Amino acid sequence: MVSFFDMLSYLGSSPTRMGEILGSGLPVVANEGVGDVAQIIRSHKVGVIVDGPKPEQMMKALRELDDLLNDSDLPSRCRRAAEEIFSLHTGTKAYHKLYDDILSAKQR
Repeated sequence: MVSFFDMLSYLGSSPTRMGEILGSGLPVVANEGVGDVAQIIRSHKVGVIVDGPKPEQMMKALRELDDLLNDSDLPSRCRRAAEEIFSLHTGTKAYHKLYDDILSAKQR
């Protein structure tokens, strides 16, 4: 049986690995249901979402991945997505804005 804390650990690990993979210029293969992973993959065109475990669903994902790997812009698009979403600079800016918003709201 998976505990609540195991599930939290799992949810935190996937986006971290995703950033590492994209940062190396490689696409990601994932399924729905882990944070905003699917939305990132779709919006940046940096991977494939597997619709389910059935053989025909896996074959569909494999064909999509094969097509994606033929895109010469894929490595730079993956790297760009990693920098925009997962970089320390981006995260620091987002936290700074969040803290500014919180402090501004307290002062009102």
